[in-house]
Amino acid sequence: MTKSPYSVVAGIGGYLLTGIVTAIASVTVLPATAQAQAADGALEEILVTATRRAGGTDIQTTPVAVTALNEQILSDLFLHNVGEIALKVPNFSAKQITAFNAAGFSMRGASQTDILVYWEPPVGVLVDDFVIPHMQTQLLEPFDLESVEVLRGPQGTLFGKNTTAGVVNVRTKRPNFDGNSFDATLLGGNYGRVEATAGINLKASDQFAFRLAGMYQKSDGYYTNGKVGPGPDPMNPIAGDGSDQGGDDVITFRAKARWMPTEDVDILFQYEFLEDRGDSPITVNETRNPTQAWNFIGFPAAPGGDPLDNAGSSLRDSGGLNMTSGHQIDIDGYYLNIDWDIGNYTLTSVTGYREQESRLPSSYGSEAVTLFDATRDDNRETFQQEIRLASNLQGNFNFVAGLFYQNDETSFNVLQYLGLLDFFGIGVPGVLDSDNPRIITNNQELESFAPFFDFTVNLSETWQLSAGLRYTSEEKEFLARPATPIVLFGATPDDWPFDPNDTNAFPCDPTFPCEEDKTDWDEPTYRVVLSNQFSDNMYGYASYAHGFKSGGYSDQAGSAGFALAQTRYLPEEADSFEIGLKADLLGNRLRLNSALFFVEYTDMQRATIVTVGALQETVVFNAAEVTAWGLEFEATAALSEQLTLNANLGLLDTEYDKFELDFDLDPSTPPTDLSGNDVTRAPEITAGIDLSYDTPIGTAGDLRAILGVYYEDESVFYYAVDGPSPGFPGGTPVPEFNTTIQSHTLVNANLTYTHSSGRWFASLYGKNLTDERYRNASQYVGGLWTFSTYAEPRTYGLKVGIGL
Repeated sequence: MTKSPYSVVAGIGGYLLTGIVTAIASVTVLPATAQAQAADGALEEILVTATRRAGGTDIQTTPVAVTALNEQILSDLFLHNVGEIALKVPNFSAKQITAFNAAGFSMRGASQTDILVYWEPPVGVLVDDFVIPHMQTQLLEPFDLESVEVLRGPQGTLFGKNTTAGVVNVRTKRPNFDGNSFDATLLGGNYGRVEATAGINLKASDQFAFRLAGMYQKSDGYYTNGKVGPGPDPMNPIAGDGSDQGGDDVITFRAKARWMPTEDVDILFQYEFLEDRGDSPITVNETRNPTQAWNFIGFPAAPGGDPLDNAGSSLRDSGGLNMTSGHQIDIDGYYLNIDWDIGNYTLTSVTGYREQESRLPSSYGSEAVTLFDATRDDNRETFQQEIRLASNLQGNFNFVAGLFYQNDETSFNVLQYLGLLDFFGIGVPGVLDSDNPRIITNNQELESFAPFFDFTVNLSETWQLSAGLRYTSEEKEFLARPATPIVLFGATPDDWPFDPNDTNAFPCDPTFPCEEDKTDWDEPTYRVVLSNQFSDNMYGYASYAHGFKSGGYSDQAGSAGFALAQTRYLPEEADSFEIGLKADLLGNRLRLNSALFFVEYTDMQRATIVTVGALQETVVFNAAEVTAWGLEFEATAALSEQLTLNANLGLLDTEYDKFELDFDLDPSTPPTDLSGNDVTRAPEITAGIDLSYDTPIGTAGDLRAILGVYYEDESVFYYAVDGPSPGFPGGTPVPEFNTTIQSHTLVNANLTYTHSSGRWFASLYGKNLTDERYRNASQYVGGLWTFSTYAEPRTYGLKVGIGL
């Protein structure tokens, strides 16, 4: 049943006030987000860039729900990737996409569960103001970071490409003019983990400085390719080779040059390099539904035991898959940031060009034999230009105005080996079988242009009104070559990889018809905020924001025989209401920030697998209308000069007011109705608490100890629906086989000794100390099979570092 926004606000408003009063009353036990203390024990001011104002704004007077993580907090987390910051952020869940090392970020009820290469994520990620265009590389390597800000709710006015859920805003370290310096760390841990970072700052003059920083990651992985599949002949089982899988192999660095020809002009040029050769992500067969095909052909789920020991992969290297070479990602990025102070104004220019090549072979069948093996390869070129003018006037009015432009050209190939057809006896030998794949190719050019204006006016000494408007115009031009057995092109798998723009290899003619489509989407997004400084230490705001992310095309569009226009989807929109209260209490020793929000998502984009005959295709639909409301708390309590207690709490209630999936794209058959269910990837509770203790050890140095406990509630990852069948043309829901991410509690701890000189440190760390097993992605593939990936088990290690 759809909740009215009025009843929601009325019901939860009392809860909010009760929570605030309880928090203040229980200061000696309430945790908070770790932050620095001043010499007198008070919490220090934190500046954030959430409003794009010159010099930043105090987080306590910034009218948006934002979590700011500085370099110290990020270091204390011993991050494997940037997604682990979700432990410190309420209503933010950062898992992955099944069978991919890609970000599956979820925030306030909006998420993405499929890798589709043209599908833009609802949570944006920016690095030094450049928008990362796809989830495959949103899961950043955590090196040389200065700060990370997580803004929750639609951020369609100021932060680049529009998003409906929020933004992760990453800032890396700039070269400085303080002098020459060098820092390095070396980490060794279980599962063969080795991680090294280094950074060098060189001051050439008072106006020119360089910085070079890099990271190397290597590990064996925590899975074993150990799945035993009885196969069609139980007397000859098919088993994995027992190798370790899921390991890292990454080299990445950033080279930066900073020039300040005058004190008013700051120019930063960066070059980014990444070479990722980590293992092709291995998966676990969890086909529990007895009617799913994997059971019929002799490959049921593992009978029990540790799922990490029962992962499965064919590790196929033939025919262009090269699985033992891993998921290969190469990035070259070139970025130019210019800030020019012109009296009471700052002019900012952000220019970036990023090339990304991905070669992603995977064994999706989760067995040691080819059931469904494929490689997804894409080449992507992204250019971005943004210009902003921010005022710093002494009067009652200030503003930010700008223009944003992005061009993204992507070409995409999929090579699929459908070995399952052999086991069903329906393959076509020499044309489409376990040795002869089919190919899907397509490409897209996106152009996005948006002017924007955001202002703040002082209505009185304490009251402020802020408002912003952005008008986005996006055009997507798409060319699709539907799935075709590769031999029909006169090609062999050994010819792989192909150039998707090679019309000789992939002719567009009556024999092999291609489809083209072009669509424009124009949409205003806006926000209005009323805020008040109730006292020196108490600030509140109420806001409304409208956000959207544009429509598009699925990356397998037209491959199952549908017309390209049938698989085009429309923009997703979000209308968000938020009330926030921020307070520094007890002599600034307690910081308590809270937010109450209500969001309505319309035309929410959901992906599912549609079926025509024996062919299947993953398609995005505007399938859902969603209501989400919730409450968020963040707090910091300086219990003493040495002891800090930190916490965050997110409460979320979501529901699919409407959720209809058309599994055969046939308007004459009814869709499958999943309305009334909980929204996917929307845990009702996220929470974290950690205690940090800092103490000197005589004159020898300092000791820092941290103990943290973090909880995430269960959430549905994928709704189980079998494809159309006689009597059930729209598909059949089988809710008992919905895939989920189990509720889980992580216990992390670390101990760091820093020498009195400040020039070196040593840390012992442990994460997931109770060794919980829980999925971080899981997908139900129609009537075929179910496969999952699992989060890291218990990990621990030693990290040492120097700074000169």
